[in-house]
Amino acid sequence: MLAYNRRRGCNDGNEAKRSKSGSGRVEKDAGEVGRAEAAPAQRRRNAAARRETAVPSRNTPRTGARLSRLVYLDSSVIIEAARGRSALIRPLLEDPEVRLASSVFVQLETLPKCVYTNRRQEVEACATIFSAVEEWSANLGAVTKAALSQAQHSGLSGMDALHVAAAFDVGADELLTIEGTEKALYRNTLIKVRQLI
Repeated sequence: MLAYNRRRGCNDGNEAKRSKSGSGRVEKDAGEVGRAEAAPAQRRRNAAARRETAVPSRNTPRTGARLSRLVYLDSSVIIEAARGRSALIRPLLEDPEVRLASSVFVQLETLPKCVYTNRRQEVEACATIFSAVEEWSANLGAVTKAALSQAQHSGLSGMDALHVAAAFDVGADELLTIEGTEKALYRNTLIKVRQLI
């Protein structure tokens, strides 16, 4: 346990104290526990400060607005773009203020059938879109847990709930879809959903 803590950097140079019972259990002092609990909050504050003070690139307009927004693409958008409506997604791919996010769930909904039926143009279109993705949802355990909760509370289908939870996981500003506003997807409580027309 002590070696594990040292590898992860949890000790901060302080030696852990063995319990007086001699059981070999490692006890952390109160200061160390407090630092460990405060670390995630401090990282969030530091990240926010970096975003606020970041130097804009030469392609970014020098306004007081955020430097970029993170957009999670629903599989419906990628399917439409792959089937020939590339004008639907081109503005997003060309906008320097937009960063794309996705997940393995979107890939599962879009790629397998195109590959299986040998529709090469659709496979290439999907590959182009996925190559532009900057943020991938990787915390599958937390995503599936949040998806189950959203499906139960908002009436979402399983796959829509996974997309909502994955978008939330990567910190997306919005989830873009071509589905109509009457769909259950818009009832979720985790992330803003916007229809891309």
